Amino acid sequence: PNGDPSGFDPIVVARAMAEEGITIYSVGCEPAIQNYRAARAFLVTLAEITEGQALALASADRLADVIIGGAVEEVGLTALAEVAERVQREVELEAAAAGETLTEEMGYARVASRMQQQGVRSKQVRSNAMMSDSVYAPRFKEATTLAEARGVVESTAPPAPPGAPMYSMGGFTYGSGAPAFDAVGDMLEARGAAAGMAAPAAAAPSAAAAGAEYVDVEEDVVSYEQVSRMMRKNAKKSARA
Repeated sequence: PNGDPSGFDPIVVARAMAEEGITIYSVGCEPAIQNYRAARAFLVTLAEITEGQALALASADRLADVIIGGAVEEVGLTALAEVAERVQREVELEAAAAGETLTEEMGYARVASRMQQQGVRSKQVRSNAMMSDSVYAPRFKEATTLAEARGVVESTAPPAPPGAPMYSMGGFTYGSGAPAFDAVGDMLEARGAAAGMAAPAAAAPSAAAAGAEYVDVEEDVVSYEQVSRMMRKNAKKSARA
């Protein structure tokens, strides 16, 4: 219940990977994942801890697209990391000269805007089934162990209806009584809802619930999400130095 049979805790392992600059792209298998309470949040958390992304697939047909696409995007972002770091220094110096204190979100937004104005472009994974979660994932990210993450589920998830078959695996409960959460929402909503921990009502089937219809890699102006991920990675790298 606290990790795999060998005793490795996935939350601990993900944090260790993040410290080494390793990025996780997690994949949820649809429709089975809908029967696992907070499973999407768990996969989203592993990805977000390492500044990666989470996607839902209905079959293995597009798994290669996720692997290749994720690798292409991350290689490109690694090459842009120094640009983001330079622009961040410029933004911070300008703010200091103006006597202004920047929050992390303000810093991300200004650096992203500056890079976009400069026409910086990047490779980006595009899919109709990117996963996000605003219910459990924000609190899972604060957990240091799987046991702590499981405690979040136990303290916030509504009980199963009487008589509903329930099972457990990896410390998480699943079965027909487990609530299905719509984990697609956009990333801005996910960040903004971090403080609201009440479990929502079951949502209508979403793109993530159906699995990806497409997973493509496109070149476009660097996005806010990519810049924020690069900046957080740069911060971790600086902390290790």
